[in-house]
Amino acid sequence: MFRDLLNKKYCRGYSLIELMMAVLFFGIVAVALSPPITNSMYLTFDNKNINSANNLAKTYLRDLQDSWKIQADYDQGTLINAGNEYTDNGNYNVAVNSQALETNGNGNVILRRINIVYKDSDGNTLCDIYYDYNRPGSI
Repeated sequence: MFRDLLNKKYCRGYSLIELMMAVLFFGIVAVALSPPITNSMYLTFDNKNINSANNLAKTYLRDLQDSWKIQADYDQGTLINAGNEYTDNGNYNVAVNSQALETNGNGNVILRRINIVYKDSDGNTLCDIYYDYNRPGSI
């Protein structure tokens, strides 16, 4: 039995050259595929940040709209503090600006634009959204 195993016609295996060629081929394929995989991981992380910033900005604008349902609150134009609730516990830098677009004859602002900008810790803009609010009861 052992003599049969030592006999070349029964020992079918891979030679060292075949193994080296297989490892070389696998290495070439692995190196060729690594940049796209790495890029997709970075893009996935960036998209997660952009989606998170957009959702937080929309939540801020919706909450601001709810706080301005009363005409007196709208006239004061007080903005909500963009604290931890809207910055993902400080992960984003948030800038909120208010601009009066239109006033009536009494000097009351009837159309106000709110612009909210989210940036990451590197200063890259993730989200830049504006929304126009009409004065309650002035339609």
